[in-house]
Order: sequence, then C-alpha cells, then structure tokens
Amino acid sequence: MKVSAAKLSFPVSRRGNQIQFGIALSAFGIWFFVYHFFWAQPFYSYFSDPELPYFLNSVQLYLSGTVQMHEHPGTLLQMLGGLIAAVLQINATNLFSIEKIDAFRGAWRLVSFASIVSLIFILCKFNERSKSLWLLPVALLIFVSDYNTLAYLGTFTPEGAFFTIYLPVVLLFLLRVGQTESMTWRECLLWAMALGAVTTIKVTLVPISLFAWSVILARSLDSPKFLSRRTVVVSAILSFVFAAVLSVIFSENREGQLRWFFQLLTESGRYGRATEGGGAFLPFGDIIQHLIAGLSLQSFTLLIPFFVLFSMAVWDLFSGGKTRSEKIHAFAFIAMLLMSLLLFIKHPYQIKYLLTNSVLFLSFWCVRESYCEDRSKRGYPLIVLLLCGVVLNALSTHWLLHAYTKSISTESRELIDGFVETIQPHRIYFGSDISHPKSAKRFGVNWALFFSDEFSEQVGDIRLFSERSFNLRDARSRHRIALESISDSSLIVATNLYSDPRLEILFGDEEVGIFIYIPRRKLE
Repeated sequence: MKVSAAKLSFPVSRRGNQIQFGIALSAFGIWFFVYHFFWAQPFYSYFSDPELPYFLNSVQLYLSGTVQMHEHPGTLLQMLGGLIAAVLQINATNLFSIEKIDAFRGAWRLVSFASIVSLIFILCKFNERSKSLWLLPVALLIFVSDYNTLAYLGTFTPEGAFFTIYLPVVLLFLLRVGQTESMTWRECLLWAMALGAVTTIKVTLVPISLFAWSVILARSLDSPKFLSRRTVVVSAILSFVFAAVLSVIFSENREGQLRWFFQLLTESGRYGRATEGGGAFLPFGDIIQHLIAGLSLQSFTLLIPFFVLFSMAVWDLFSGGKTRSEKIHAFAFIAMLLMSLLLFIKHPYQIKYLLTNSVLFLSFWCVRESYCEDRSKRGYPLIVLLLCGVVLNALSTHWLLHAYTKSISTESRELIDGFVETIQPHRIYFGSDISHPKSAKRFGVNWALFFSDEFSEQVGDIRLFSERSFNLRDARSRHRIALESISDSSLIVATNLYSDPRLEILFGDEEVGIFIYIPRRKLE
C-alpha cells in the first residue's frame, strides 16, 4: 500500500506542542540543576577554567567602565556579568573571595536556565509554524548532540553564551522574519543592533549572523513589499559595525582592540596566524591530527549531524522544484559552514571551537523546516534515530569527563594544599594544566587584568609556566620561566615527570597527574 507524504508529515497540534514543550523543559531542568548545582565543578576545574578571566573583566567593567582583555572581547557577556556583579556587590576587595565567585556563577546559571527556557519556547513556536512533529525533537537533539554543549552550557564563557544569549536572539529574529508580512526599516535597524550586540560574544559567531542576514535578504527578494534589498544590506553592514564599535568602546586598550581586529583580517599577530612566525593555517597534516583527536572523544559521532544537515542543504541547492528562497538558504548555510570551518582550522587545538557549528545547524534546521514548502518526511524517523545515538554518546562522554575532572580537581587541590602548608614556600610555580584555586586566580589575572598590580597582589606570589617550555634555560615569553631564576624557597607543581638534576621531586602521582618539586640547593 502506498503511503502519501501527507500521512508521513505527522502535523502537530497545539496540545501536542505543549506536551513536547513540557517534556523538553522537564528533562532539561532535571539535568541542568543536577549538573550545575548538585554535582557542580569547582571554579578552578578544567571545564570551568575560562570562566575566571571573564568574571574578573566583568567586575572591572562594573568598577571602571572598561575591560582589558581585548584579545577575547566577549563584550555583551561581560556587560551582563558586570550587572550581576553590581547586584551581588562584588568589588575590588572581595572579588577573589570563593564565596563571591560561587555566588556569581550561581546567579549566571539561573540566568542561563531562564534563557534556555525561552529558547525552548521559541523552538516550539517554530514547531507550530512548520506544522510538523519533527522540527522540535530534531532541533533539541541537534542542540545537545555535542558533549561540549553539555560541558559549557551554564558556564560564564563565550561558549556557554552561544546558547543562552546568542541563539535565542538569532532564532527570535528568524521567527519574526517568517511571521510578519512586512518589516519597517526602523525595526530592521533595531534587529541589526541586537544581532550586532550578541555577535560581540565571540568573533566565530560572525558566520551565523551572516546566515541570519541571508534569510532576511531572501525574504526581501521574494517579497519586495517586505523590505528593500538595499535596506537589508545596509542594516547588515551597520550590524557588524555596531559590533566592532561596541567591542572597542568598552576596551581600556582601544588601540590594542583595533590592532587585534586588524591582525585577524590581515593574517598577522597571534590570532591572525596559526603559529608564531607562521602562516594563516597549520600544515594540513597537523589540522587533520587535531581534528581526529577532538572527534575521537565522542567516537566521531559528531560527524553525523554534520553530514545530515550538509546533505539536506546540497539537496535543496541542486534538486529541482525548490524555491529561490530555499536555494538561498541552502547556499548560505554551506558557505557559512565552510567559513566556520576555516575559522576553526586556523587554531584547531580544541574541538569546542566547533561549537558555533551547532548554532548554525540549529538555525538552518529551523529555517528549512518552517520556511520551506511541504515536503516528504520519510527519512526523518531515521534522522531522529541517528541523532538519538549521537546524543547518548555525547551524554556518556561528558558524564565520564565530568566525573574524572571533578575527581582530579579535588585530589590535586588537597595534595597541593598539604605541601604548601608543610613547606610554606616563598613562591609557587604552577604548570598550565594544574587545577587549583591559586593557579586559576593567577590565570584569570594574567588574561583579564594583566597590567593591574592591585589585583595581582591579592593573588599572591604565584607564577604560571608552560609544561613544554619549562626546561628551557631562557625565558623568551611570559609563559616560559628559566629554572635559574627560581629561588630555593619555591614550590614547583607540574603535570609532567622531569628528570632535570636541578630539581628534587617531593611527590609524584601519575594517576592524579601531579608532580611536586623544589629546586636543589645551588652549588657554592
């Protein structure tokens, strides 16, 4: 018996949509509160490592009106952080208090939870518009298909803000574009400012913002009464100009901020080049090696949503019977996906830098299923089944990493604190991968408040060094320390086992990954 495409579309009723919303919200709420409140990582753990610099910059923005971390702007994120700091009355004297840091992180988690609730609600609105059972479940599966999303969601980092700040705004914009028959230039300009503001969270979000503007451009081409093409193009340009201005205006080092943007565009400097003194990209073999290492943590299942969405876009672009809007959406998705991948392979050291693709996948899926004409849904049960497998793998991967990181953070802190209490060193040197409150605070000061002596004094006499460059006899950068410059009353904490005769090992544990040394007494 032949089954029609209409019977396979499974139109969703308002009541069914409400049930889906309730199930999604309940599942997410239980996971979020267990993970972030009952089994939370300490602020100095590996997964929480980037939070402290952004926290310190937020406090500085609240206290002085400027930030110093111009290499990683995250302007809107730090503006919201400054607002939280004001509410919690965090100031220059108590910002390194663990109680205040934990209170700040707790407040941000509650803000994140409220944002994700709004995101699920927006996805339900897309689901209603598509009149299909499949949009919402596939969207939610795409949302949690990467274990990095589970790791960073709720953290005060740009990656966490991808889903709690950026994605709700972009999807609300795309929903508005599809719901209204016309849009005034004033409303378009307001949306341009909103998109520009959220794009300041991280420069790797630029491709998704460009994709959003391609959707409204396609709408203006199909319906001249909706908005003129000139208005759309001018608004898009103004949006990115606004993002750049917003990043620069709050920077204490505005010249450095402008130089950073210039270096990105001209393939120079630390972030414009893949390596110091090298070209824009690493050698192809190194890129593949980093990519394989990152994907292997999730057993390469991250490639499944990539190929599913990419195949859909290619089908829409080259098959007949598609509208001009559908082809524009498909072309823009493919182009922006390639741009996002190019941004990643410039610095392919951590797979979390591909998280922007999850935002792009979700945006394209919502646009495709709610804007397109009726189509067969025959392959969607298989897609849901495949994505369920990806999500289960992501959950298990993250569960193991979370448990391991939490255990290591606790054990390493107890070990280090015991030696510090016994030896009372003049100065402590921490390796780059050590989980400890003192090293986390110094890391935060180095990145967020590098030129501030006042805050450095509060951290204490702590130094960080790169594990790979510790054995060098000269200190050619601020991350490299010459052993000859270390005094006898110093404690050296590393993750590597050194055989240097100038070092005396006090403790070593390969399972925990902690090795503690003191310099041998220098010869007379």
